[in-house]
Amino acid sequence: MFRFLSKEDIDKTVDPLELIFVIKDLYIKKPLISERTSLEFRDIWIGLMPGIDSETGFVLKIIGIYPRADPRVRGYVIISDLENGGIKAILDASAATGWRTATTSALAAKILMDCGLEKRCDIDVLGLIGAGFQGEYHVNVFRRLFNVKKIIVYDVDKSRLERFVNKMNVETSDHKDLLKRSDVIIVATNSIKPVVSGDLLKRDSIIISIGAPRPVNEIDDETRRRAGCALVDTLYGALNETDDVKGLELVELGEYLSGKRCLFKELRLYKSVGTVVQDIAFARYILRKI
Repeated sequence: MFRFLSKEDIDKTVDPLELIFVIKDLYIKKPLISERTSLEFRDIWIGLMPGIDSETGFVLKIIGIYPRADPRVRGYVIISDLENGGIKAILDASAATGWRTATTSALAAKILMDCGLEKRCDIDVLGLIGAGFQGEYHVNVFRRLFNVKKIIVYDVDKSRLERFVNKMNVETSDHKDLLKRSDVIIVATNSIKPVVSGDLLKRDSIIISIGAPRPVNEIDDETRRRAGCALVDTLYGALNETDDVKGLELVELGEYLSGKRCLFKELRLYKSVGTVVQDIAFARYILRKI
C-alpha cells in the first residue's frame, strides 16, 4: 500500500536544513525531466511536471488552479516505482511546492551571500513583498537557515497583511521603505506590474523573485540593469515563461554549483518559476524520511 501525506503530515516531517542538501545534490546530478506542460479548460488551468530519478522513481506533479474552489490551487505529487509501476506515495502538492520553493530560494540566497549550507549567516533586514502562502513558507525556512534579525512585510491587501503579521510575528512596512531598508528581498506576488524598483535598492542587496510565470511581472528595468545577470532555477523557464530576467545573462543553479559564475553588477538577482527538479528532490527527501 502506498502512503498519502497531507499538508499537515508534510509540514511535521520537513526540516529545511536537511532538504537543502538534497536539492543541491539533484541540481548537480541533473535527473531526467520533461519541461512543464499545461492544459486549459474554460477558466481552469492544470500543469503537469514529470521526471525520473533512479533512487526515487518516476515523479509526476499535477497542479491545478480552480477559480471557483477553495482553495483555488490544489494538486498532488505522485511517486511511482520504476521497476513495477506501483505507487510509492502521493503527496499534497501545496505543501511540497511551498517547502521546495522556499528551500531552493534559501539555497540561492546562500550562494549569493557566499554562505555555507551549514552556516547560519546573518541577514539584518529580510523584506517580504506578498503576505500569502509562499511568503509563509519562506519566512519559516529563512528563520531556520539564517540568523534573521528583522523581518518586514508589505502587501497591497491590508487584511491579508494583518493576518500574516499576527500569525508569523513579523512587522509591517511601507512598500518603498521595505525596498530601501532590506538586505534580502523576497518577492512572492501575482502582480502584472513591477513591484521592485531598482532605483530604491541598496547596493549589493539580494532580490529573490518567485512570482508565477507570465503575465506576472515583478522586476523593473532598473533592477535588471543594476543586476546585469540573474541566477535562475531553470534556464528553460527563465527564457520561456517569464519576462522578469529578459535581456540578462542567465546562470542556472546547477551550473553555478558546478563552477559557472554570474557576473553581477550592483545587485544580485535570483528568479524562480519552478521546476520538476525541485519536486524530484522533495520526493526523494520525503521517501527517505518515511
